[in-house]
Amino acid sequence: MSAIRKRVLLVGATGTIGTAVAAALSPSHEIVRIARRAADIEMDALSVDSVRAMYEAAGPFDAMVSTMGSAVPGPLAQLSAQDFADSFTRKVLAQINLVLLGIPHIAPAGSFTLSSGILSTMPQPGFAAISMANAAIDGFCRAASLELPAGVRINCVRPVFVRKSFPAGSVADLGGFPAQTAAETAAAYRAVVEGDFTGQDLDPRDLVAPGLAEPECALRLHPDSWPARLGENHMDLEAELRRLADEAEIKRVQLRYCRGLDRMDWDLIRTCFHRDGIHDLGPFKGTVEKFIPWVSALMPSFESTTHFGGGQTVEIDGDDAWAEQYVRAYHRTAATDDSPATDWILNLRYVDHLTRRDGEWRIAHRRCACESQRTDVVTGDAALGPEWLRGERDHTDASYRRRP
Repeated sequence: MSAIRKRVLLVGATGTIGTAVAAALSPSHEIVRIARRAADIEMDALSVDSVRAMYEAAGPFDAMVSTMGSAVPGPLAQLSAQDFADSFTRKVLAQINLVLLGIPHIAPAGSFTLSSGILSTMPQPGFAAISMANAAIDGFCRAASLELPAGVRINCVRPVFVRKSFPAGSVADLGGFPAQTAAETAAAYRAVVEGDFTGQDLDPRDLVAPGLAEPECALRLHPDSWPARLGENHMDLEAELRRLADEAEIKRVQLRYCRGLDRMDWDLIRTCFHRDGIHDLGPFKGTVEKFIPWVSALMPSFESTTHFGGGQTVEIDGDDAWAEQYVRAYHRTAATDDSPATDWILNLRYVDHLTRRDGEWRIAHRRCACESQRTDVVTGDAALGPEWLRGERDHTDASYRRRP
């Protein structure tokens, strides 16, 4: 958890949860209370002009926490389309506007925290409009986390029912549906403000916060909850995403080579190798600049070639990678007056050592392992009718045109 004192804009500060969040955050952070009335800054969350004026009045900030937003309860059969529209406007659009209009004012490593609710993942009869609005907020936070400025975080808290929000006995009427005190719920908002994760929706029940009523208390994460492991998992996720991106780029290099051969696109072949990269093909061994004259003289002897890319495996170690690709290569020789058309078929494996230089993966050394080969005689009429789109072995091929 961060020990840095932050300037927090707390929207909905006078409500049940907002009051508890202010109490949880104020010992360690500067709180600017924002509400419709009786607050440091008064704001109508449904008015874009009012939200814009609030940010102008508040000035720069490190975190914006929204505990506001209401939706219409009631059985589905009794809800109107307007009830759903009102629920979306008051809970979803109002909070989205807080993010969109707050981006120009937030600190470079700032955070937005929105409020959804447990009904997004645990729907109950009588709360269809509320469940819809909660789920929309969850989805927005996950998607927005991918596009916010670098370093800016966004998360949402999914409160369960807060005991103080319901008359005595009403929680029991919900069939034992989970409920917490406002102070217990506030622990989740504090965890988000002081954490370093993004794109998450946090269930307050994953937190244990002993002594929250004491100003000097320290927030403690339940050891088995996902936030307690999030620091490690977050780094693991970033590393896994980098690995997947590298693996995808390496596989594209191998597939690009096959396309370059079949289309006789020698510039495309060049993009697969470093300038000093070695191609060991059996009858040929040398750099790519020597390979291209050799293969460009060989390929016209075939009417067409088709390299089918099969299984690919990639192992990455820093800026080095080792990759293998299974390939079946067909080389069609046209029929002559004296002989029928033939297919020379090779079952190959490209065994590659690739390196990343200047941020780009290319082949440093390729070895071509041949598992088997055979030549098949093409029986029957090998000619295609005029109605077929023919493959071309240059830039006139259909694959180079982005429109029909």
